[in-house]
Amino acid sequence: MSSVDFTNVPEKVDEKDRHVAAAALVLRHSADEATEDDEPALVYDVLLVTDNVVDLAKGPMRKLGVRVITSGAFLDEVYAAEPDAAERAIQQAVKDLKNPPYTVAELLFALKAGGAKELVTGLSTRWAVIPTKHDHPAKGKGREPTKG
Repeated sequence: MSSVDFTNVPEKVDEKDRHVAAAALVLRHSADEATEDDEPALVYDVLLVTDNVVDLAKGPMRKLGVRVITSGAFLDEVYAAEPDAAERAIQQAVKDLKNPPYTVAELLFALKAGGAKELVTGLSTRWAVIPTKHDHPAKGKGREPTKG
């Protein structure tokens, strides 16, 4: 990135987050250049996924072609676009999470708390699972996870 990239960052972006916004704008510019030879109507979204939406000036960044969205909103969009792929990803996450382990119900609860309401509603219905709060701390931090 050059200093020119930083001059395009909206003033409303928090000083500590300007580098993140500048990187997203560089990606926007690169995506536009890469699609010049593609179909004229083809436009790629550039998403900046963060739970720090306020400091990254959602509105001004949108005007520059970068959508600033929360992680929950991103997961909901993935689920809406590719429900089977999202389902496989959540199933894999449950298998991969070991310290501490999560059940499907616990992971769905955490995802809902993180804002992925559509994903959780859809998968809860599909799997007939009620999201349940995760109640055991990581190993070495309090009591050991329960077995079974």
